[in-house]
Amino acid sequence: MVIENFNGRIVKNAVDSKKLDLGKKIRTLTIADLHGYTSNEKKAKRLAEVIKREEPDIIFIAGDIFNTGYKWEGGAKLEQFRRFIQNLSEVAPVCISWGNHDMIGMTEDTKDERIKNLRELENARPGKVFPLYNDKVFINGMEIIGFVPPYELMGGPGLKTQVHGRAHDDFIKLYNANGIKFENKPGYVTVNLGHDPHLIAAAENDIGLGDLSVCDFFIAGHLHDGYKVVLEFLERMKKRFSLRGKGFKSLDLENSLKYDLGWTDQPGRILDKDGNPIKRGVLPFYFGKINLCRGIVYFDDAAQQKFLQTPDGTFCKNIATEANVQTWEPVLEETARNEILKNNLHFMLISEGIEPAFMAREKNATINVVDIEGKKRKRK
Repeated sequence: MVIENFNGRIVKNAVDSKKLDLGKKIRTLTIADLHGYTSNEKKAKRLAEVIKREEPDIIFIAGDIFNTGYKWEGGAKLEQFRRFIQNLSEVAPVCISWGNHDMIGMTEDTKDERIKNLRELENARPGKVFPLYNDKVFINGMEIIGFVPPYELMGGPGLKTQVHGRAHDDFIKLYNANGIKFENKPGYVTVNLGHDPHLIAAAENDIGLGDLSVCDFFIAGHLHDGYKVVLEFLERMKKRFSLRGKGFKSLDLENSLKYDLGWTDQPGRILDKDGNPIKRGVLPFYFGKINLCRGIVYFDDAAQQKFLQTPDGTFCKNIATEANVQTWEPVLEETARNEILKNNLHFMLISEGIEPAFMAREKNATINVVDIEGKKRKRK
């Protein structure tokens, strides 16, 4: 259910978990892709207050806190962000991880300083603020890992090859080699706090989820509504200059379920599985296909998408029989929830983010609330 609030919106959904006792609920709240939003003190306070009114049990910030990583080297903007999370932490613990923009410009000379400044944010409210850079923490019935892969896997090549699975496969190999693993204690929901939704990309080499197969809840941002803004702009330009039929394909915006489902044209230089650019269209743009689904994606240990839960609460099932293909069909909520529990599917929240297209427009900001509720599968 989508609830209009402040000038943006709050999207509320619920997922079921066999990890929790029947009737128990953990309210999670996620924001992503701030891109410097907290540098405006007035907006930062408004955002914090509306978050606090939701009374979450835990708050996640899923990367891209600034437009460029240089802000992590100190200064006023970093201090403003510290005050923002200090405000949030009055109501619930706050877990923070990095995105690709937070790593822009990072060198061997600045890496230690940036990571030190990230980790020192915990001093904003000790025991309530948890900056995670390849770290793990247990909070409020959740075991949380904040795994930060190299920049190359979160921006640039990582994004451009997601559709072909290379980013997924490289991400899993890297995580498997990393020393931080889930203990997967009974009664704890396992959470991977990340940024880039690599794991919904097609896995080409039968790698699946690797060591992450014990993770229940994946949190991502990255593919925020900035892309929709860009696509809508291009669509207007095509209409204005009558470019259809000259290499441009209609975006069919109304029938894309507002980017909640499936594949849509993505501007940018997209690469095929061999690293060669896919060239479609005219002008300096390259057009390829990338999954821009919003909401919650359910997938199995082989990283194959099985169900979608859209921001309005609708469930869709992937009826495709071929691996790495999605063909979505609406399905009854009760049927979907029962199958999800029966098959122990993982779930990933893909947040639309706070700063669409890196523009300070609060009306486009999205806050995601996900209630994880203890449930048991119904017996037939």
